[in-house]
Amino acid sequence: MSEFPWLDSLQGAAAVDVAARSGLLTALADGGHGAECPALLATLLVGAGVAVQADGRLALTPDFARVWQGDAASVMARAAFLRRAAADVATGLDDLVADLPGFMQRSATFRLFRYDMAEGTTPQHLAATRPWVDYVEALSRSEIPHLVPLIDIRKNDRILEIGGNTGLLAEALIATGDGVTAQVLDLPAVCALGQQRRCAPGLRFVAGDARKPGALDSFRGQVDVVLFKSVLHDWPEDDASRMLAQAIDILPQGGRIVICERGVFGVDDASGKGVTTLANLVFAPFYRDAGFYVAIMQDKGLSVSREQVALDMVFHVTTGQRP
Repeated sequence: MSEFPWLDSLQGAAAVDVAARSGLLTALADGGHGAECPALLATLLVGAGVAVQADGRLALTPDFARVWQGDAASVMARAAFLRRAAADVATGLDDLVADLPGFMQRSATFRLFRYDMAEGTTPQHLAATRPWVDYVEALSRSEIPHLVPLIDIRKNDRILEIGGNTGLLAEALIATGDGVTAQVLDLPAVCALGQQRRCAPGLRFVAGDARKPGALDSFRGQVDVVLFKSVLHDWPEDDASRMLAQAIDILPQGGRIVICERGVFGVDDASGKGVTTLANLVFAPFYRDAGFYVAIMQDKGLSVSREQVALDMVFHVTTGQRP
């Protein structure tokens, strides 16, 4: 069963997004009756299982209310992203399959990820960065319980997570072992948002750009584990290879590289998962076989192990250890 079944249809995802943005869902969660809700929106919410209606009164279903009250931010971020992805696939599939640069230039999905607007920490930078940071955080909340058991973390490990967003995964890994600490390297606006949201002892945010030559040199001698989660697929092979090579270069003896990435988008991913498939379809050309990362690590003399877990797609957890 889907974790967010209310978003499994496009009309459901769109209705949740509209109702969330208007404040309706918050009002209903606080005991309101939805008297001002437009009739069509109420119909869509009831049809999606978000709400029930009786005697002119609208109320959230118990299951949706529980999820909304527990993590409204994730519901909102997922619903908003699904609307973007659905629009991009509906109007731009021709480009997605035949003109990827054109698709990226014209799509609402890729306009969301304004990394250039994450280079500063003004209110404008934070406002532009927050929507995609919220979406990445929403995904991480679902992924972390399944990924953490597959990540080799040991007592007193010093973790460097590159592109670690707001530090959710780093925070979870700190909690797994005695004396574990973590640094998250990400763009300035992302780090600023992370500092607002995370206050775990042993967690530190460092503003920087791992794509730049020498960006990791200052971490030499300070880390035992370098972690990438859902980062390397964002970049062309040459850039991903350079970032990975820099990370390997700062490893001490016995140090580990851990890469958590979705695998190649395949037939199973393209069928049977409803509209939620679209959130991954827009990134489908970028997902790689884990063998790409294995080959780089083995070429650098690391011993490599691999595990995987089936989530919205198959996630590979690939670990390379320096002898």
